[in-house]
Amino acid sequence: MINYAKRNPIKEKSAIILIYHFSKRSKYFLKVLSENNLVIERIIPIPYSAQKSVIDELSNEYNVTLVSSLDDIPRVALKALEDAVKRYDKVVLLEIGGYCAECINKFASSNLKGVVECTAQGHWRYGREQLMLPVISTAKAMLNLAHYPAIALDVLQVLNQVLGEVFYDTLAGKIVGILGYGNLGKACVRVLQGYPCKVLTYDIEPIRRIEAFLDGYYVDKEELLKNADIIIGATGNYSIRGTEFLKLKDGVILASATSRQVEFDIDSLNSITKEKTNINSLVTLYRLNNNKKIYLLNDGYPINFKHMYLGALEDLLFTMHYEAVRILLENDWSPGLHELPYDSMNNIAKTWLRYYVEKNK
Repeated sequence: MINYAKRNPIKEKSAIILIYHFSKRSKYFLKVLSENNLVIERIIPIPYSAQKSVIDELSNEYNVTLVSSLDDIPRVALKALEDAVKRYDKVVLLEIGGYCAECINKFASSNLKGVVECTAQGHWRYGREQLMLPVISTAKAMLNLAHYPAIALDVLQVLNQVLGEVFYDTLAGKIVGILGYGNLGKACVRVLQGYPCKVLTYDIEPIRRIEAFLDGYYVDKEELLKNADIIIGATGNYSIRGTEFLKLKDGVILASATSRQVEFDIDSLNSITKEKTNINSLVTLYRLNNNKKIYLLNDGYPINFKHMYLGALEDLLFTMHYEAVRILLENDWSPGLHELPYDSMNNIAKTWLRYYVEKNK
């Protein structure tokens, strides 16, 4: 990222507010932002991925506001934006998740230049709105596809760890259901090909169901729910809801691979549960009204965030986010949802390859 930023600096002093997943390498990301005319006005860590040691370190240098609930993020972010647009000529919001989508139009006539959104969930949320200011999304960028295999690998590593430590079991011989056959779902299937287990998939989109069928993994949803020992949610939008929980195999393990609590309808699950037991910090047992048992991992939040290591791919993501902020600040964009331009992605790819792949050749 630092090499790309040197070649493509942000020219005018501006302020940035971040709603972000902060890893151990985030300090490096923030340092590059600061060295390129960006004032880190406010940091709002997403609570379910926040690591105390990382947040404590960032708090020593930056204005960090911790929230206890995802529902608090819009309120805190809007207050930070209100303060920032009064003090700076140019302000940008960099966020992961679309938390401010429903209220961002409030700043349409202010010094907020726009928003950079980094996730498919956020892309979808902003896409529903009649936007009165520009939003650049990196979610659909071709370069974004590169990190899905790493996420899938992390998800399966955490799942394996939980199977061993809590259930004294392995994936061997298990039936694993993948709900969602998009980029992440396919990546999970590819990783699972290396395990001695049976994989079933379902997707709500007919075209993806055809892909899954041609790849040899498609079943209808009823069959998947009935037979899977483990279900990984990779849809980004409620893969299981309502009375579908009653159809699950007794003792099934549910794991989310996407964001927030969007894979499993927790309110519906609670409404049909007669007993709930915390096995440990990562596993909760739900005993349903029909006496079936469901093991939910990480309260329905993604199971991998606090254990995720993307290596050089994290630098690729940082660079995409930096470039989206840069072009948003330095160009005039029409209101609405935009994608990271191909030329930007191509330049990022060349820089990343030079540094990580081709430097020793």
